[in-house]
Amino acid sequence: SETTDSQPRLACTLTWCKDGIDSADDSAKVVVPEPTINDVLHASTNLPTGERRPVIIVCHGFLSWRNQMLISHIAAGVAQKLHCHALRFDFRGNGHSGGTWRSAGFGGEVCDLRRVVDYVRNSLGCEVLCIAGHSKGSAAALRFALEQEKRAHRRGEGGQKEEKRAVLVPCFVNLAGRFVVPGEFDVKTRFSKEQCDELAREGKFTMKTFGEKAVVVTQEDIDERANASSAFVSEIRTSHVLTIHGSADTTVDVENAKRYDESISKHTLQIIEGADHNFNGLKHINAIVGSVVGFVEENSSSSSLR
Repeated sequence: SETTDSQPRLACTLTWCKDGIDSADDSAKVVVPEPTINDVLHASTNLPTGERRPVIIVCHGFLSWRNQMLISHIAAGVAQKLHCHALRFDFRGNGHSGGTWRSAGFGGEVCDLRRVVDYVRNSLGCEVLCIAGHSKGSAAALRFALEQEKRAHRRGEGGQKEEKRAVLVPCFVNLAGRFVVPGEFDVKTRFSKEQCDELAREGKFTMKTFGEKAVVVTQEDIDERANASSAFVSEIRTSHVLTIHGSADTTVDVENAKRYDESISKHTLQIIEGADHNFNGLKHINAIVGSVVGFVEENSSSSSLR
């Protein structure tokens, strides 16, 4: 089917755990296929019927992609420890995915995540155990958490039978996410004077990403980010949320994590001492994976976990 900005092709990689692995065997291997560039609705990965284990979805952050070191190692580590599958993907306009890159575009990224969840459930035949998001990726994860709860509530009011309702994703992980407050976003502190001047003249400016890819930041994006709010998370009632944040994060101050802790009812907070926004590469990967695994085991009722 043709690619459109509303339904762009999404690049995804599935880390899958073979069924029948002894949970006590520390040498259990997780198979990590080569990255695939394909529409997530037509991905070539086919799981054997006996290996349809639960899936954890991992979302990347701003100006990143699915194969960023932290993202790929969290996916592989959790898949191995929980004996589940893990799927990581590129949001529209990022990495190998199609569509237009947006500095904001929060609604589009929730739409991408919704498509990935539908793919896991309807094409792979697996349940989604947990959705984790790093930095900006956590915004999509938490928006999806509230969205699924509201959808379930509407179905309940409509009198639909319990067995016809979608199974809710029970666990969400917020890795170094920003708690956005309207009016706090200041373009002058986020971008250079030259970029701000160009924005004032042209209504947009171009900047280079870490891979030297040129992206365009528009006034529309700036306005959306300035007016965005994370206050919606206080409406998340049934989903369990774990926030992991570094005490030395200079990109998103650790106070943001404390705001989440104060706002979400079923919330667990972990501060990793000395960790920066990207958790110092792989320095704290064992602590992160261990926290996610323990959190999911405690808060998931999945009968497929060992």
